[in-house]
Amino acid sequence: LGTPATAPEIAEAPGGGRTALFNEPGPEVTAEELAAFTRHYISLLNDAQAVVISGSLPRGVPADVYATLAALAAERGVPAIVDADGEPLRHAPGGRPAIVKPNADELARAVPGGTPAQGAEALRERGAGAVVVSMGADGLLAVTGEGTFRARMPYTVQGNPTGAGDALVAGLALGLVEQTPWPDRLRRAAALGAAAVATPVAGEFDPGVYAAIHPLISLS
Repeated sequence: LGTPATAPEIAEAPGGGRTALFNEPGPEVTAEELAAFTRHYISLLNDAQAVVISGSLPRGVPADVYATLAALAAERGVPAIVDADGEPLRHAPGGRPAIVKPNADELARAVPGGTPAQGAEALRERGAGAVVVSMGADGLLAVTGEGTFRARMPYTVQGNPTGAGDALVAGLALGLVEQTPWPDRLRRAAALGAAAVATPVAGEFDPGVYAAIHPLISLS
């Protein structure tokens, strides 16, 4: 949304393929536009069961806006998931979101030093209800009010990782709405992320991969 224009980021994908990511600059948002968006957002919360707040910020938007949006949702009894990086991630726990979902690198930037579990606990202490850290092929780490859980993948799914994090967050959001116990919530989210990797196009997932890997994900 708001990342600066850069040369394409090219990385090796599992299986020897290559993934190219092109980031274009987002629009500059005025204070009036942000106020109008916030009013509309509040109106949509009346019918929402959960909200996902994610991505980079457009120019002109304050770094704590995700915390503000999460707080507005919490005030209305709507659980929010924040998936962000940098300053938006550091500010996010102040809005008391139900879940903050960084990956391991984003967490290390937000809370330098220490283990992923220590970094996740630090974000919880700042106000997040739970912190779920996506760790790629190593699965998920969740630090919650009910305890700490690890979801470990049985094998690496090869393909295109673009969009896998979004599929994972969709699984977490569904778990919030259905009030699924944390172990089941993490297993479904991890399986959805893997099933998204298996498809060549971001935004899709492979139901067969999901069905095959879901029962094999171990929880501890």
